[in-house]
Amino acid sequence: MRRTATPFARPPASILFSTFSILVLLVSALNTGALPRDVHKPAAKGRFVYVANTRSGDISTFRVDPDSGQLSQSGTFHMGGQPTSLTVDPSGGQFAYAVDAQTNNIWMFRLNPGNGKLDSIGTVPAGFQPSAVAIDPIAGRFLMVANEGSGTVSTFRINRGNGTLSPLSSISARSRPTAIGIHPSGRYAYVTGMNSGTAPFFGASESDVVSMFRISSGNGELTYLGSVPAGNEPTAIAVSREGNYAVVTNRSSDTLTVFIIPDEVPLLVPTVTVSLAGSPSSVAVAPSGLAVVTNEASSVVSVFHISSTSGVSLVGIAPVGTSPVAVAVDPTGYAYVANQDSNSVTTIALTPTGSPIPVGSVPAGEAPQAIAIAY
Repeated sequence: MRRTATPFARPPASILFSTFSILVLLVSALNTGALPRDVHKPAAKGRFVYVANTRSGDISTFRVDPDSGQLSQSGTFHMGGQPTSLTVDPSGGQFAYAVDAQTNNIWMFRLNPGNGKLDSIGTVPAGFQPSAVAIDPIAGRFLMVANEGSGTVSTFRINRGNGTLSPLSSISARSRPTAIGIHPSGRYAYVTGMNSGTAPFFGASESDVVSMFRISSGNGELTYLGSVPAGNEPTAIAVSREGNYAVVTNRSSDTLTVFIIPDEVPLLVPTVTVSLAGSPSSVAVAPSGLAVVTNEASSVVSVFHISSTSGVSLVGIAPVGTSPVAVAVDPTGYAYVANQDSNSVTTIALTPTGSPIPVGSVPAGEAPQAIAIAY
C-alpha cells in the first residue's frame, strides 16, 4: 500500500479517499496478506474497557487479556436513561463518570480494581443534554461536561478521596458542543461544536467551530480564548500526548482537520484537511502519533500517522462492526471500537508500523456510543 504524506509545512491541502478506494485497499490487503494475521504484540496495558450503551441504558464492563488484547465481558451496570459519553480518571483508574442525555445527570462510579465492577456513588446534575465528558489529565482534579442542548460547558471538582463531584462553574460554549479535548498540560480545553442551530446563544456565526478555553489551575474555571472554523458537523477531537497538535473529525463533510498547537500558545492553527469518505465520527491518538479514526458509514477504521515533521499519511484500513462511532487506544498498541448498529466492540491490534489487524469482536449492549479504558 503506497503511503501519501501531507507535510505540515505546505499550505492546507486535501487527500481524497473515496469509498471505492477504501474497499479496494481493504480487499487487496486481505487477499495479498499485506496485513498479517498474527503479529507479535506487547502486553496490553489496559485492565478494563467500559462501553456506554445508549439504547439499553447501561454500561458494559470488559476485562482485557494482557497477552492478546482481546476482551471478555465481566459485568453490566444498568443506569437507565441514555448514557452518551463516559471517562475514567487518569490517576490510577479509581473512578469513572458517565453523562446521561435523558436525565441530564452525571453518574459517578468507584471502580473495583479486582474485577472492574462499577459501584455507583451517586449523581449530580449537568446541563441540558450532556454529550461529552473529559477529565484534566494532570492530576484528575477537574471534570468538564459539554452540554449540547444548553450550549454550555460545566466544570466540576473531583474529590480525590471518594470520587464525588462538586459543581464549580458553567460557561457558554459558543456553539452546540459535541466533544472536549484537554491539552496534556491540563491548562487548555478545546470544544468542538455546531453553530447551525437556531438558538440565539450560539452566536452570529453559522460555521461549525472548535472553541478554545484556558483552564484555571486554582479553581478549574474556563476562560474563552476564541474559536477557529472546523468542517461540517465536528463530532470528536483528540490532542496528541505532546500537546503539539489536535485532530478533529468532521462527520458531514467527510474530512479530518489537523490543527497545530504552537509551544506555549493555546491557540489552534488549522494546517491540513484530509478528505475521508465514510463519515469519520471519532478519533483517538496513540503516543506513537497514530490516529485511529472510525468511518461510521463504511464500517471500517482508518489509521493515519501524524507527525509535526512528516505530516499526515494513511497507514492502513481494517473492517470493524456496523456503524463504528467511538474508539479508544491503549498506548501499547490496541484500539477498541464501539459499533453502534451491530451492538459490539471490536479489538484492533496495531503493528509496529501502525497497520491495523482485527483481533475479534464481542457483544455489547444496545447502541454502544462511547468507550473508555481503565489502566
